[in-house]
Amino acid sequence: KEWTIFCLVSVELTAVRKKISKFFDFVDADGSEFIDFFELDSALEYLGEPPLSEADRDTLLSVITVEDEEEGIDIIELINFTTIAKIKDMMNIYVQEHIASMRSIEVDIEVP
Repeated sequence: KEWTIFCLVSVELTAVRKKISKFFDFVDADGSEFIDFFELDSALEYLGEPPLSEADRDTLLSVITVEDEEEGIDIIELINFTTIAKIKDMMNIYVQEHIASMRSIEVDIEVP
């Protein structure tokens, strides 16, 4: 079962990386190869999504290298951030499904 999960995660992450690359090009309005929170929030608004929360901003800032913080977020940092978030989401789903399946198992124990 773990192999199946690994394969599903790999396929999903490949698709996510491609989407992020397209999204990054869309967001990087000035072509600087970096995006700032203004560009990111503008793109999210255009797509009908809410701007990043303070918690999301803090998390994203935690993966940015100090020297890049002045310039903005590069594509590798955005991919890493999104990959970690996607893995966490998929693991949470797996754990919840595993817990649910464990609860549905009936155990017959004979007491002497």
